[in-house]
Amino acid sequence: MKNIIIIIVIVLLIAGVGVGFYLLGSKSINKGGAVTPTPQTFIEITPTFTPPSPTQIPLKTVMAGGILSFPKYRLSLPSDWTDNLEKMGPDAEKLIVKKGSYSISITQGGFGGAACLFPGDPDIEGPSGRYDTFTDLQDKSGDILRRVGKSQGGGFSICEKTQYGWGAPTSYGHMSIAAPVSPDPQMLTEIDAIISSLTKL
Repeated sequence: MKNIIIIIVIVLLIAGVGVGFYLLGSKSINKGGAVTPTPQTFIEITPTFTPPSPTQIPLKTVMAGGILSFPKYRLSLPSDWTDNLEKMGPDAEKLIVKKGSYSISITQGGFGGAACLFPGDPDIEGPSGRYDTFTDLQDKSGDILRRVGKSQGGGFSICEKTQYGWGAPTSYGHMSIAAPVSPDPQMLTEIDAIISSLTKL
């Protein structure tokens, strides 16, 4: 009887040890298999777009003038404009720059002047021209010029501000602009840039 009890105790011990090793192994496997995910940081990259710069038309320099009391001068002209200098005798010349149906003429010679009048100005005695549209400009020599016209169209003239008021011709000569009745605003911008580039030499 005593031997049987000893055998039962040994069997129970062996069984207990086996169960213990089994449970310990299961925990080790579970512990080793558990993977803690590593947090990932995502950086959002926003593409940047740089718009292309507008293509600028190269400029060319045109020189003329020096007739009678008028000075020599130069101006900057886009390369898609043409220029032509007409000699009308020893004391007269005309520079014509042109693009399509638009042109600027600068004439030096012997001729009289006239006052330029605008809305609100009283009538005066003597030669004058009255205009109801105008754009103020300044050339490279610091002269204050004004591109003047009439609301019904028909081209433009250039007046210059002096101590006596607005008048024509300018110190560069008589300046006129031929344009369609309804001119393109972009073309007027080009014309204003050409006139503003005038420089006395």
